[in-house]
Amino acid sequence: MVRIFNKHFVPIAVHARVSEGSFSTQKKHICRKKTSRVEKGADYLLSRARNIGPNFARLGRNLLTERKVESIRPLIGFLALAKKHQAKALEAATQSALEVGSYRLRSIRSFLSWPPTKSQPKLFEVHSLIRDPAVYWALVPDPEDFPATEQEEKGRIRCERVSGNCA
Repeated sequence: MVRIFNKHFVPIAVHARVSEGSFSTQKKHICRKKTSRVEKGADYLLSRARNIGPNFARLGRNLLTERKVESIRPLIGFLALAKKHQAKALEAATQSALEVGSYRLRSIRSFLSWPPTKSQPKLFEVHSLIRDPAVYWALVPDPEDFPATEQEEKGRIRCERVSGNCA
């Protein structure tokens, strides 16, 4: 047992002895300001991401599901971008990254460096003014309907003589 006293010899804590190089500090003895973001965990980081915006939070969740524990450091990097950039710009950049499917800090930074653009209109699959592709295919004649040119005919006959059966 290890007993810890203050300068007036009043007992503060009691710890079980651990092997050399290990620590057994209790969480209540650590100041909240001294706890790193990594130690606070993924839930804390996601709650901070939610404060920035819904796209940013979705990017954080996607990152966590894709890379698990390894995503904590990049998530801290994403949150650090909030110190330099406005939430609106971060939301636009993360929306672009989500559309592309890129969950890298480098891609978010590159999206932030691009000039802001107007949103691209969505393309219609079906519209009253747009014809069906089958209409255009009906306009294009089938190559089988054309007679063979003289060059093609000579090549086909030569092929039949040499091999016996050419298409």
